[in-house]
Amino acid sequence: MAQNEMDTHADTGCAGSNWRILWYTGQVCEVSPFLPTYDAVNEIPVAGCGTVWSSPSTGQDYLLVGDQFLYFGEVLPNSLLNPNQLRAFGIGVNDNPFDESQDIGIDCGDEFIPLRTIGTNVYFESRVPTDWEVKHLPRIYITSDHWDPTDDSTFPEQKSREQIEMQTIKSMTSGMSRRNVMSLRMQQAQAQIETYGEIEHELGKISPVYNVKSLCSRIISSVKIAPTYREDIDQQDDRRKASGVITNDRHSKVNPKELARKWNIGLDTAKKTLEVTTQEGIRTAVHPMTR
Repeated sequence: MAQNEMDTHADTGCAGSNWRILWYTGQVCEVSPFLPTYDAVNEIPVAGCGTVWSSPSTGQDYLLVGDQFLYFGEVLPNSLLNPNQLRAFGIGVNDNPFDESQDIGIDCGDEFIPLRTIGTNVYFESRVPTDWEVKHLPRIYITSDHWDPTDDSTFPEQKSREQIEMQTIKSMTSGMSRRNVMSLRMQQAQAQIETYGEIEHELGKISPVYNVKSLCSRIISSVKIAPTYREDIDQQDDRRKASGVITNDRHSKVNPKELARKWNIGLDTAKKTLEVTTQEGIRTAVHPMTR
């Protein structure tokens, strides 16, 4: 008896002391260790291997068969299984002990292999099969006869967050009427608004700057909406008057650094702002002027 540990660092399944070779593929590998200070292990055969697992619910023994395995035998006390190699063959693997939505284990269809945990190790136990068991036990194949961990096409394309959300909505709304679908989406939107309101309320306690409603009211109050008709614009131009300010500074301080500080924007944005702004104005002085 030995453990079969879930390990994605193992490129392919590594059969240890609790497995035996069922057939050879004719290939051998040089296996590199996880540290370069250790020597590589040569002439490791690639084979189809088997181990006996007993169902805890029925007591039935099964011969688990894994193809494209590296066979180490007694040299490796506990075997290593790459969960992605099993998933590529259509075997469902949940090796996340923090996932409370489903049981932790390997779903082989008719049978479910529960996984255990010791510390950070996730595993299940099995033993070496006898000659009789190899011939007569029902078999469960857990890997394919082709496995290339370096081939990106082996793995499904990663979906964005928006694609996952849309897929979730489609699965939830399949078979629902249009009215029910709209009601569900309104409920989801309302839940997001309530969650955002709680976050905004807590941020507002830290500083008024984080209060979005207050910030929006200040921004909106400073916006001047121009008329859409040419005649109204001309009339508005006639009402405009030049205003004056008094300053003790001889020259204007409008520069990218000062603008970035006052407007709380990036220096590059401030430079671009000044490039597209005329900065024209009227300057007068009260006599007598001195230099």
